[in-house]
Amino acid sequence: MKQFDSLHWRKAPAFCAVLFCLFSSGAAVAAEWSIEPSVSLREEYNDNIRFVTSPHPGVWQSRLSPSIRMSSNTEVAEVSGLAQLNIIQFAGDPQVENRNDQVFSLLTRYQSELNAWAMNVSYKQDSTADERNTTGVAQNFTQRSTLSLSPSWMRTLTERSSLNLDYSYQEVKYGAHTNNLNDYTSQQVGGTLQYRLTEQDQVSLSANYSKSDYAPETKVSDPSPFYLSTTTLNKSDLSNVQLGIDHAFSETLRGSLTLGKRNTITMKEQSQALCLGLACATPVNVKSETQSAGTTFSANLGKTFESSTVSGFASRDTNASGSGLVETDKFGVSLNRSLTEKLTGSFDATAYRTKYIDATAPASRYYTFEPKLNWRFTEWWTLDAGYRYARSESDAVTNATTANVVYLNLVYNWPKKAISR
Repeated sequence: MKQFDSLHWRKAPAFCAVLFCLFSSGAAVAAEWSIEPSVSLREEYNDNIRFVTSPHPGVWQSRLSPSIRMSSNTEVAEVSGLAQLNIIQFAGDPQVENRNDQVFSLLTRYQSELNAWAMNVSYKQDSTADERNTTGVAQNFTQRSTLSLSPSWMRTLTERSSLNLDYSYQEVKYGAHTNNLNDYTSQQVGGTLQYRLTEQDQVSLSANYSKSDYAPETKVSDPSPFYLSTTTLNKSDLSNVQLGIDHAFSETLRGSLTLGKRNTITMKEQSQALCLGLACATPVNVKSETQSAGTTFSANLGKTFESSTVSGFASRDTNASGSGLVETDKFGVSLNRSLTEKLTGSFDATAYRTKYIDATAPASRYYTFEPKLNWRFTEWWTLDAGYRYARSESDAVTNATTANVVYLNLVYNWPKKAISR
C-alpha cells in the first residue's frame, strides 16, 4: 500500500503544474478569473465498510477535505480546474488502513461560431466502494486510482442539426489485487448526430466502439518441487449503435428514451509452463474468443414542481470493472424538495442487476436508498446529514451483504474571489 500511495503522490505535482500553466495562460487574456477555496469535515459510522458477510466490526471514519477551484473565462473560452485532498482516518477495524485520497481535474473549452472543442483531464484516488455506484458489483474494499482523458468536438451543421465526436481514455489501478481485482485500461471513440424535429422533440443517432485491456494475471501452483505457472491475458471489444428521442411534454415535464444494440468480443490468452525453481519449460499458449450480442437502453423522466423535483430512470449499459466486463441494469427514483429557505430534503433509491459478459462469475443484485437533509444555515456554511442503506445479493451466496451508514458533513465555502479584465 505504501508503494501504491508513493506512486500516485508523484502524479500530483504534474497535475498541479498543468493546471497552473493552463490557468495562467487563460487568465492572461480572460475577461474574468476566479478562485473558490473550501473545506469540509465529514464524520461517518459504517457498520460494514469492507462489505463482507463474515463477522466484522463497525468503523468510524473522519475525513478532512480541503479543496480549491480556479477558473478563467472569456466570451469564447473557459479553463477551470479543481484540486482536492481527502485525509481519511478510520477507527474500529485494524484491517482498514488510513489513507489520503486526491482529486485533480482540468476542463478547457473553446467556442467558435460553428464549432465547440472541449478537453477534460482528471485523476481521482478513491476506493472500490465508489465503483459499486457505477457497476453494482460489490468488490472487496480497497484503494483505487483512475486517470481519465476525454477530448470532444461538436459541429453545428444546420440550425436544427449538430454532430458530436468524442474519445475517452481511462486507466484504473487497484491498491490490492484481491478477489480477482485486476488493473485495466479502456478506450472509447464515438459519434452522435442530433436533429431537432420541433421545439419539443429532438432525435439522435449514436455509434461507439470501445476496448478494454487487462493487466496479465500470473498464478503459481504449490511447488512439489515442480509447479505450474499460468499467465492469463484478457481483452474485450464492444460496439454499440443507439437511437434516441428527447421530448418535452410541458415546461415542467420532460422525458427521453434511447434504444440500442451491442456486440461484444471477449478474448482470453493463457500461457502455461511447468517450472522447477527459476527454470521453466517452453510455455504452451491457448487462445479463445467468444462473441455475444445484447440490447442497451436508457429512459429518463423528470417533473419539476414549485418547490420540488421528481425524476426516475432505467438503463442497461456495459462497463469495464476490475473483475471483467459487466452488463448492468439500473433503475432508480430521486426526490428533492425545499422544506424552508435554508433546508432541503432529498431521497434516492436505486436497484442494480448485474451479470458478467461471457464469464462464469455469478450474477448479482445491489440495492441502495439514501434520505438526506441539507441545511445552509449561513451564506458560507452548509451541513449535510444522511443515512444510506446498501444490500447486495449474489446467485452464488445464500446470505445477503448489507451495510448501514450514518453521516454528518460540515462544509465551509470561502467567498468567491473574482477579477474582471
